[in-house]
Amino acid sequence: MIHFAYIFLILFFSILIELLFGSIGMLMPITAVSIFYITIVYNLKTGICLGFITGLFINTLYGHYLFPAPLSLIIVSILAFVWLHKGVLKNSSLQVIPGIIVSLVYSAPPLLISYFAYEQGFMLLFYKLMILLVSTFLGAILLPTMIVILDSINSKIRLNLYQKAKERLIES
Repeated sequence: MIHFAYIFLILFFSILIELLFGSIGMLMPITAVSIFYITIVYNLKTGICLGFITGLFINTLYGHYLFPAPLSLIIVSILAFVWLHKGVLKNSSLQVIPGIIVSLVYSAPPLLISYFAYEQGFMLLFYKLMILLVSTFLGAILLPTMIVILDSINSKIRLNLYQKAKERLIES
């Protein structure tokens, strides 16, 4: 039961922060980073289900008529699963790499949709590329930061740790 409440709190606050920054025009990939973290700590099935539900919820709150977030968050879950099997989880500074990839996968589809569905032009393309660059930079910072903060919380309440996920995978 504590796992359900913990996951709910992580996703609730990540959606809230994303919507707060989205209301001022910033694309903050904190929900994608949260789904990545949850997929690594728990499992792929949990990550895909939560990614789909959270993506639908975010797109509904934003009022989008196309729903790129559920598909993007499912891809993020699959990338997390691949990173769990192929990547290095012990070093927090190496988590910048999946942070960049996750933010690109999550941020590029809505920017491409808005660019091609509405106006096109050099200034709008430059504006969308700047939003993508800032989002990628934030993703590179957010994932290692989230790992350190949530793993410290997890160790205090005796939940699974991100940095020990590969050991759990080898044991099972």
